[in-house]
Amino acid sequence: MSSVPQVLIVDDDPMTGMIFCEILAGMGSIHVTTSGASALQFVAGHQIDLVLLDIMMPEMDGFATCRALLRDYPDIPVVFVTAANDPDSEIQALGVGGHDVINKPVNPPVVRARVALHLKFAAERGALKRAEQSILALNAGLEQQVAQRTAALAAEIAERKYMETALRDNHELLSLFVQHSPIYAYIKEVTAQESRVLIASENFQGMVGVPGSKMVGKAMGELFPDEVAAKISADDWAVASSGQPLRLDEDFNGRHYTTLKFPIIQGERKLLAGYTIDVTERNQAEAVQRAYLAERARAEERESLLHDMHDGFASQLATAYLRNEHSPLTRRETSTLLRECLDDFYLVVDTLGEDEKSLNEAIADYRYRCDNRLSSLAVQVDWEIELSGCPPIGQRITLNILRILQEALNNAINHAQAQHIRIAVLFHPDGRLRITVADDGVGIAAIPKPGRGLPNMQKRARNIGMRLAFTRLEPGTIVSLSQAPNQVTSACCAQESVL
Repeated sequence: MSSVPQVLIVDDDPMTGMIFCEILAGMGSIHVTTSGASALQFVAGHQIDLVLLDIMMPEMDGFATCRALLRDYPDIPVVFVTAANDPDSEIQALGVGGHDVINKPVNPPVVRARVALHLKFAAERGALKRAEQSILALNAGLEQQVAQRTAALAAEIAERKYMETALRDNHELLSLFVQHSPIYAYIKEVTAQESRVLIASENFQGMVGVPGSKMVGKAMGELFPDEVAAKISADDWAVASSGQPLRLDEDFNGRHYTTLKFPIIQGERKLLAGYTIDVTERNQAEAVQRAYLAERARAEERESLLHDMHDGFASQLATAYLRNEHSPLTRRETSTLLRECLDDFYLVVDTLGEDEKSLNEAIADYRYRCDNRLSSLAVQVDWEIELSGCPPIGQRITLNILRILQEALNNAINHAQAQHIRIAVLFHPDGRLRITVADDGVGIAAIPKPGRGLPNMQKRARNIGMRLAFTRLEPGTIVSLSQAPNQVTSACCAQESVL
């Protein structure tokens, strides 16, 4: 029985349930259901101490409900509530397992007194049942303990002999393991003043000139130089007193070692175990590997720089040279070529020359150079740059983005003869990077004709996993570079072609 009595009222008339709730107010937690089936379902999920059950109910009457209830919960007391007021109904109610019968109309004080009495009986029955279960469990436990103790006493002598033998064998096995370990292994007894060897591997001969078997019982000052011995003893005490392991990288006699020390608890003794590995050759190999990787990275960077220079102004110079061999370049063509070569040279140097330069900084540098170059031309260039939250994207991607932007701007000025150009470089909160160059020039065909500039822009966009699109306007063109593979640039009355 819970600390607060749980009473269930089962009556198909909700008004009767409310009346009983008022009568029993303050006697516990009162619950109401309106059918036998709902009562059985409620009892299955709750601990009920007393049921007040109406006899006359549709579908499943009180007698059937009582039989079903007591079949699964025989310890719950059931008090029938009936308006029949005849001996046969009361006899039948008590016959199906009811503990009492209350006749309607009810007398509230009598109902409260009977419910209090049955709750008291239920509490006493619960206490008796719990006491009985405790006694039975105690008896069973005592019998089990006696049997276990008897068996333990019978086997104690044999077990003790077995354990003594096993302990000797294990101690010998541990000694053999430590002595013949391929790495330096040891166990010490540690105090605040000194550390003494209890067992050590034989290969210490190669480190300190003394085999492990002859190190037993010796303090650190007897095995190492004073300064080294003092540090070892201090580290040992720090591990043993704090209970925390310690990893050390040390140099001794021109060799490099990695040591792991950890505490061992054995009663009041403070013990310490440790392993030391000679990592000299490994460190040398890692140093060689690091030097190799660094040199390879430098070589790859030099190769990339040469490749970018070859694809940029070197390619332009080679093309110009071939054209000039066929037909000499005009002064204006030569000036344009040199300016484009310088622009590309600045892009490569500025982008690859600083490891930590962000896209925002690279765009700012490029804008500065463009503004200086375009200040003497009758072209208005508006910039919108919003790259807040843009993560680092790497030098190579930055360089390709700037080259695509440079090519789009050159096309707008040199070929489209634009008077007004708008450049937007935006990083959206959803993680998309979008760059657009819009001009009011003569425009391009719906599908641009192949040439050196546009295919290069297409190739660069593919290489960095971005999407390049051209949108024809009336007048002008929008060139857009976007990270979203399915994003379609749209404009009023626009027709798009994607490279």
